Amino acid sequence: MAKFVVYSKWFWKDGVPEDAFVQDWLRGRKPNMIAEDTVLFKVDDNHHGSVTTYANEADFKKERGSVLEERKRNHEEGAQLIDENIGSVMGQMSGL
Repeated sequence: MAKFVVYSKWFWKDGVPEDAFVQDWLRGRKPNMIAEDTVLFKVDDNHHGSVTTYANEADFKKERGSVLEERKRNHEEGAQLIDENIGSVMGQMSGL
């Protein structure tokens, strides 16, 4: 089965959180996550992007409910989802 990826872009009205906040958030989520990896990156002072990789689409579907619940909490903290793309991996350089 092909790996599955979710890309999202977020807007923070009061500015993107500090790196330490983001690392703590990931540390807290990691024990309960099915995803293989999540990378968060700063786009500019008010936007960040996220790329999450799953072993397959089935794992993505298993975790989707908890991700949507977490997004509700993110919204309460001032983050607004502005874009999301979901799909199977077509190629991966690290796998060559």
